[in-house]
Amino acid sequence: MKFPFKLSGYGRRLLSRRSILFVSIIGLGVSAALATALFLNLPSEQRQQPELSATAVSTQPQKEFRHGKRRQPELSAVNHSAKVQVVRAPGAATTQTELRTVEPSLVIEEKKEGTGKRRFDWFYYQRAYPENTIPKEAGFRMREELASEEIRLNELRALNGESTAPEQLAFWAALGPAPIADGQTFTNFGTPVSGRVTAIALDPRYNGTTNQTVYIGAAQGGVWRSVDNGTHWTPLMDDQPSLAVGAIAIDPTNPNVIYVGTGEGNRAGDTYYGQGLLKTTDGGNTWTQIVGPISTTAPNIPSFINCSFMTIEIDPSNPQTLYAATNIGLTSGASGGSGVVIIGNRGIWKSTDGGMNWRNLNPGNFTVDRTGTDVLIDPRRPQRVFAAILNVGIFRSEQGGELNTWTQLSGGLPFSNPDNPSFNRVELAAGPPIAPSTDSTLYAAFAAPNDNLLGIWRSVDGGTNWTQVTTPQTLGQANYNLELTVDPTNAETVYYGTQANSLNSAGTVFRSINGGQSWTDLSRGDGNEGLHADTHAIAVSPANPDIVFTGNDGGIWRTNNANATTVTWRNLNGTLNITQFQAIALHPTNPNFVIGGTQDNGTNIFTGSLTWQHSRGGDGGFTLVDQSNPQVLYHTFFNQNNSGGQRAQIGPEISLNGGLTWLRRGCFGCSTQSGNFNPADRVGFYAPMAQHVGYTGSSGNVVYFGTHRLYRSADQGITWNGLGASSDGFGADVTKGGTGRLSAIAAHPSLANNQEIVWVGASDGAIQVTTNANAGTNATFTNLTKAPLPNRFLTDIALDRNNTLRAVITFSGFNSVTPTTPGHVFLTTNQGQSWTDISGNLPDVPVTSAAIHPNDPFTIYIGTDLGVFQTTNAGTTWVRLGNGMPRVATFMVRYHAASNSLFAATHGRGVYRLTTSRSLATVSAASFSATAIATESIVAAFGTGLAIRTEIANVVPLPTTLAGTRVVVRDALGAERFSPLFFVAPTQVNFLIPPGTAPGTATISITADNGTVSSGTVEIANVAPSLFAANSNGREVPAGFALRVTAAGAQLNEPISRFDTGQSKFVSVPIDLGATTDQVFLVLFGSGFRFRSSLTNVTATIGETPVSVQYAGPQGDFVGLDQLNLSLPRTLIGKGEADLVVTVDGKVANTLRVNIK
Repeated sequence: MKFPFKLSGYGRRLLSRRSILFVSIIGLGVSAALATALFLNLPSEQRQQPELSATAVSTQPQKEFRHGKRRQPELSAVNHSAKVQVVRAPGAATTQTELRTVEPSLVIEEKKEGTGKRRFDWFYYQRAYPENTIPKEAGFRMREELASEEIRLNELRALNGESTAPEQLAFWAALGPAPIADGQTFTNFGTPVSGRVTAIALDPRYNGTTNQTVYIGAAQGGVWRSVDNGTHWTPLMDDQPSLAVGAIAIDPTNPNVIYVGTGEGNRAGDTYYGQGLLKTTDGGNTWTQIVGPISTTAPNIPSFINCSFMTIEIDPSNPQTLYAATNIGLTSGASGGSGVVIIGNRGIWKSTDGGMNWRNLNPGNFTVDRTGTDVLIDPRRPQRVFAAILNVGIFRSEQGGELNTWTQLSGGLPFSNPDNPSFNRVELAAGPPIAPSTDSTLYAAFAAPNDNLLGIWRSVDGGTNWTQVTTPQTLGQANYNLELTVDPTNAETVYYGTQANSLNSAGTVFRSINGGQSWTDLSRGDGNEGLHADTHAIAVSPANPDIVFTGNDGGIWRTNNANATTVTWRNLNGTLNITQFQAIALHPTNPNFVIGGTQDNGTNIFTGSLTWQHSRGGDGGFTLVDQSNPQVLYHTFFNQNNSGGQRAQIGPEISLNGGLTWLRRGCFGCSTQSGNFNPADRVGFYAPMAQHVGYTGSSGNVVYFGTHRLYRSADQGITWNGLGASSDGFGADVTKGGTGRLSAIAAHPSLANNQEIVWVGASDGAIQVTTNANAGTNATFTNLTKAPLPNRFLTDIALDRNNTLRAVITFSGFNSVTPTTPGHVFLTTNQGQSWTDISGNLPDVPVTSAAIHPNDPFTIYIGTDLGVFQTTNAGTTWVRLGNGMPRVATFMVRYHAASNSLFAATHGRGVYRLTTSRSLATVSAASFSATAIATESIVAAFGTGLAIRTEIANVVPLPTTLAGTRVVVRDALGAERFSPLFFVAPTQVNFLIPPGTAPGTATISITADNGTVSSGTVEIANVAPSLFAANSNGREVPAGFALRVTAAGAQLNEPISRFDTGQSKFVSVPIDLGATTDQVFLVLFGSGFRFRSSLTNVTATIGETPVSVQYAGPQGDFVGLDQLNLSLPRTLIGKGEADLVVTVDGKVANTLRVNIK
């Protein structure tokens, strides 16, 4: 840091005391004593104040004195709110000579934890039922319907003179996890995790030092960018049509050109189909949606809609040429078998115009479309292209993949009959030649039909001949996680990513340094930082192959010593919010306690911090908080019965101490016995639980659990009794029979007239109610399944707590599957005797959850695959609540009556809380002006309920949470950042505008610890000069001092103000310019001008007399504080009280007054 002079004497004491100067920072109604603690010294190693001679100051009056370097704004300014340009290829733009039919269904067991029931029975089943497939056009159509309806509503409001629907003014606050602390990783103690990372791409200039830009794609969390090697992450595509990411590619000649293939191609039950290819040419600020050529099969929708991208490759010799491999998702049908999300043409694609138009170039003479699992450009011969085809094998083209130029490779590779395949998925990787060969080195990994790794093969002659290498580990869920990456500088070094070993103690990333002859397990690193299971992506830096990134179900890690004997992994999940929640449960009174189950990251607890606490491992499902004793918690893993000889696992675990320890409460390998679950019951992968809050005795709330029967426990899960009559004594089948399983349970809180009212819904669309659930096997159920209810998967039941007859039920799936009984949300006001479709203007979208406002029964909230919707008129009109939340699938919504707030659990972006926003006024803490505020400047926000108590920051770096209060700045480009906080109080919060905040209108949202949200807008500018005043009013006497430099070189600090007790304010002290040999400088403090242009564009006048500006920039010792040094000419002598006017880059600061003797 460089200063024009060293602060000494009074001036130094002034700054260290932080008295007069910082009175103005606190603002109205707060004492100066409190103000002194608002700003924190930087660490001592950052404080450098070299002594500069008086000669240096006086003889170079126009020299610019600045310390440090301007911090470059993050390259993450993203216009999330801009409309997406959609590019559709003309007509049936395909060169195929024949129509292709759908290939036979492929049965692949999905990814699971342990030996769980197939997850797609839970995820895809509900969206496909009663068919085997999700409708071809469903995903595309529901988004078009939503866009059309939002345009219509906006136009209607404009006609009525309304700017925004009242319900849209509420603001979502992200609650994390960012990250989950102590996650389930391969170490003796857990390390932070986030969620499933499916793709990694490095900036072409990445070297780990001067360029540290890396991109990741998440399963349903979108694309994120880090410019600091993964320390901080920023989302780039929150308002795009799909946040499910399968592949990312960056133009090697222009890093602002990025392609994102939506739809995750990994074979699992909750991998989400996509909405085409996204392209940006400005680094993620704006995106174009490319939907591909029109399908040659009905319903003739674009081919990239509903597909999943496995790979995108860019020709390094001509970046306008791209290749892609597309896949489809598996579903489970009503019969329990598997199916596919049927799309049009799929497989291998090529574009020669930068991705705008595509041709299908599938190899082979097959009469059916074949899924492409990978495509690879030979790095030495870009015209040589390799394609991996599901169930078939590897093909090579020497002519850029054009039709009729493909040759299927054999030469030692395994053979597969597509009708009875010996392998499924194939993964390809390439590296440099291994002498004496001059051809690129190729590796190929094959997934066996039983989901294990069939083997890995290598070729050193361009794919003509192959040799099987040593298999690092056969166990691997290879159709879900199969990753191969070769060191771009040494083909003998290859990385293999997989699931985990049989003990689940390691075995997710392997390295070979001898071309696959032997392998080293890198999963545990050096023992201090291990990886999560289930690897999906590995990226090696070409500029520095010691740097390797890996992504898995737990997030993203990096090592800087990948070639060492023992690698050291660095966790990069600190600010990444991509957790996939299944369900949440709320505390009865505390809005800062939430427990939720997540995909492969266990059951976790929110206690007010963005960092959640890991409470239980595995796959987390439904959760409960006993409303009479919140220390009692329940959670579930996946569930399965004992069919096929597998070990039954049905029921929850309980914690009696707030989640510290857990006890099993159910059938975990049990035999058939009364008082427990029947191990042969049909049960969902995530089976529903509910509780009756009317019971508040020593055993707490009564708890219910669903298989194809309803079970009840009144002793905290020690005993489970099936309800209703049955031949085996375990309770009645309350589904339609067949394969149906309970999917929703709700108990009304009332116990009036000794009625225990419990509703149940099933995967086959059945809905029933009992009013005597406390009668055990004598309980009776009334079947309420009747028109107009659709024969689709019933997802949730919401009850009006003030009316036992009123309920809302929701359905997944699509109307096109049940065209005669459409609808997703239904209301009854007579306990199910009749139903009304209240879907209103909703798009045809799967609805996952519902909540009724406890004090306004006409206000209903629903979670959907497109986010959260609200109606305030019982379903006539629905509005999407997207203010602050990305358009992400929301699996559960629950209303917290004590804090009057709504919670939403998303399947890819964590948990959000919505509270009706209070108004907020934000001004410069120096000038108290709201005209414009600069990036990295100090601001003060005023409102009510901003914090639950007064608290001052006392650490550096400044915290982003004080007294539970958080401030989020969402800039004009849609990027959200947490603000560093100086001070919080119920009516005022002082904070810093975060670095990188883009110019334009920004939204400030402040969330207090009790969930109260206040919001307002400010205009952000690069430069918005403001000066601190001694009286905290932005005018009159400045906060600062005069510095006298004598002929002898002495530096004397002199006051320019004093406190007048009679007036109870600071008044000016005349500045004596003294002897002609003295030089006098006025040192002032402000904010908002550190990013000014040239010093020559900073001017100042006192009483219209120009004064020389010696320095204008960061002060150096205090966060966000700027400093202005003015040389006072002797022509000012006798000026008296005069206006001080400072102009920076044409913008005038607040006018202050100084007194010149």
